[in-house]
Amino acid sequence: MTIKAIQTEYRGYKFRSRLEARWAVFFDTVGVAWEYEPEGYHLGDLGCYLPDFFIQGNGHRGPYIEIKGTRPNDLEIQKMDTLCCGLGAYGAIFYGDMQAPNWISFHKEVGRDGQELDNPAIGSNGALYPFSKFSDEKTAQAIIAARSARFEHEETPR
Repeated sequence: MTIKAIQTEYRGYKFRSRLEARWAVFFDTVGVAWEYEPEGYHLGDLGCYLPDFFIQGNGHRGPYIEIKGTRPNDLEIQKMDTLCCGLGAYGAIFYGDMQAPNWISFHKEVGRDGQELDNPAIGSNGALYPFSKFSDEKTAQAIIAARSARFEHEETPR
């Protein structure tokens, strides 16, 4: 039996999962401009890759954000690493519980930079920071908004 994520609509996008849609609500609440799956890339022997989010505000350098429910596997990490090095971009993979997520960061020049931390966040300029960069109240509000977002019956998250 294969368990499949529930495709979820929010702001005119059809997200592949509720978790991705919840992160979009989070980004909206903290005031971060984003695009969902704006471009796919062919990464040679690694195959194709379609990062979940592109965060606007830092030019063409991203960051690109991938959302995972659990820690990504080696191939998923390698794809983000190859994308960031190839495009000269920044990136991160967020995974785990939204209230206290983990992240793996990728640097545009050196690829995976060894940072695997708790509590990621993205500033309005597209830079990656720990959640503590935002006010505790704003982050808490964004987490509550994202976790409590209802998407059934055409409800719109607030």
